[in-house]
Amino acid sequence: MDRHLLVTISNDPQHLHGIRYVAYFFQDKRDIRLTLFNVVAGAPAVWAEEKSFETLAQGEEMAKRNLDRSLQTLSECKRILVQHGFLPDNIDTKHSSQGMSRAMTILREGEEGLYDAVVLGRRATMRLAEILDDSVSKGLLMEEVTFPLWICREPEWGRRNVLLCADGSEPSLRMADHVGFMLAKEIEHNVTMLHVARPGGSDDPAPIFAATREALERNGVAPERIESRVLEAAKVAPAILREASDRRYAAVAVGRTGAGEGLLGRLFMGSVSMSLFREIREAALWTCR
Repeated sequence: MDRHLLVTISNDPQHLHGIRYVAYFFQDKRDIRLTLFNVVAGAPAVWAEEKSFETLAQGEEMAKRNLDRSLQTLSECKRILVQHGFLPDNIDTKHSSQGMSRAMTILREGEEGLYDAVVLGRRATMRLAEILDDSVSKGLLMEEVTFPLWICREPEWGRRNVLLCADGSEPSLRMADHVGFMLAKEIEHNVTMLHVARPGGSDDPAPIFAATREALERNGVAPERIESRVLEAAKVAPAILREASDRRYAAVAVGRTGAGEGLLGRLFMGSVSMSLFREIREAALWTCR
């Protein structure tokens, strides 16, 4: 079965992080389908009393320039991906005019296209306040999306393996299912199941690891490619980030659970998920509900 990703792109070649990430992450590219998606900025809004032949013509010209630039960017991104081994026939390009917020345009495409994941690049040079206040990635992160998101801030070329955060919740197991599906044929990548426990806590991670491992193996990940780790930490997000940095994982995968579903469930809905979103850089953040 093909794995089909929607890869969102901007018109700035300095910010094609999603493109670069999928280029190095996948080794077996034969059954990877990619749809490259660019949201084209429309003409600036003009008050009715300010409209004239000149302003309408200027708006149309700007819209045409934006579309031309979008088509050029899509073509260049496809060229880069083919250069890195993806099959030309497996890459589609698509653009959409921005009739609503960019986040909602991507959300609608992700829902309607039934993609296995939506890949979002991140503008690492933006100020933190701008990222938090006006971010496509954050906007989608907070929505009730039904598809996994891959958020790529500054992916570091050459990283391997996926750190799968396991807490036993349904979203966590759905993420394990997603990781298994995406990695079954990617034998260059192994999976580390990570459980973060409170110091002095009495919870037993064995049943959590067993259920998580079952989801991975059911999708075709060989047992020898799976390992487990338990960390004790009062603060969950810094522990995950340290582990991701120390062992240079290509992705950190988390299921976003709701409040009231256990300690990690409450944390991943709030402070942990947003801390990972703000702080993670060289590894991608994979998240789903």
